Amino acid sequence: MQTLHSTGVVIGDRYTVQGKLGQGAVGTTYAALDTQSQQAVALKAISLSQAQDWKVVEMFEREAETLAQLSHPCIPQYLDHFYIDTPGDRHFYLVQERIFGQSLETLLRKGQWRPDEAQVKAIARKILDILDYLHTHTPPVIHRDIKPNNLIQREDGEIVLVDFGAVQEAFRHTLSRGGTFVGTVDYMPPEQFRGQATYASDLYSLGVTLIDLLTGPSTINDLPTKRLKFEFRNTVQVSPAFEDWLDCLIEPNVEDRFQSIPDARRALLQQGPSRPNPTRFIFWQIPQVGQLVLFLILITVITLTVVSVNEAVEANPEREIQSRIQEGNLRAMVPGDRPGDWVKLDGGN
Repeated sequence: MQTLHSTGVVIGDRYTVQGKLGQGAVGTTYAALDTQSQQAVALKAISLSQAQDWKVVEMFEREAETLAQLSHPCIPQYLDHFYIDTPGDRHFYLVQERIFGQSLETLLRKGQWRPDEAQVKAIARKILDILDYLHTHTPPVIHRDIKPNNLIQREDGEIVLVDFGAVQEAFRHTLSRGGTFVGTVDYMPPEQFRGQATYASDLYSLGVTLIDLLTGPSTINDLPTKRLKFEFRNTVQVSPAFEDWLDCLIEPNVEDRFQSIPDARRALLQQGPSRPNPTRFIFWQIPQVGQLVLFLILITVITLTVVSVNEAVEANPEREIQSRIQEGNLRAMVPGDRPGDWVKLDGGN
């Protein structure tokens, strides 16, 4: 894709381009200075002539509209968006607070950062907090593109979620069948390919992201898969409880995942291998109760069995079974038709 602006260019008589921060398939993000406020900003730009279709422009407008509604310390602050017509083209711009730091992707692929379980859990809690804000926002927002490259570690160590180009308002866009899928393939759950993203879809992407952090600097697609699921247990060195939690996040079947941020966060804090199936989630969230219920069921079955056997023996005393061990074989003797007669039931030699 052709670069729209070079360093030193002033856009809209206000924003001076200082360099390129990144370039994607549909747009370029520049480091810029707001000459009116002297604030460092990130300026995202797309060209209508370079866009493949109007869907690109629609997503860009949706990102701007969504960011304008959000206010969270770990989401870049929206500042402005506008367009400028040029001969034969139209350029669209989105201005946001500039985040100083490095993406987890950059830190990971350098090979100099290998987070341990405690660090990854801390990152997980921070991302869960951001997702909780988005999912409970009015209207609720599904990010649809959680991945290491969209998570910036600021200089103070805080994690910031960026790139809302794939966002979807859960109520306004009712996740209808046949929708266009948006996201990054390696981190996307199966239902998102069908255009049916849910809250659990963001949790799947979070799970894959965390596994990626644990297995880096190699990429996530280097892991083997089985039945559409990453096989990561033999690759990471974490506690069994955390393995189970991650495993639940990346279940291919959406019904087998945690269904909400509170469910996932509760299980992480308790570190139980909880599963989100509504019929069993509460049961397994409290292991002591589950064990007690299983024990009571087992005792009930044993008691009913013993009672049934005793009633049968009392009702037919002449059919009492005698077992004898002879020559190393188990031989069962039962009464014959006449008193004193015994018939041998021998399954041995």
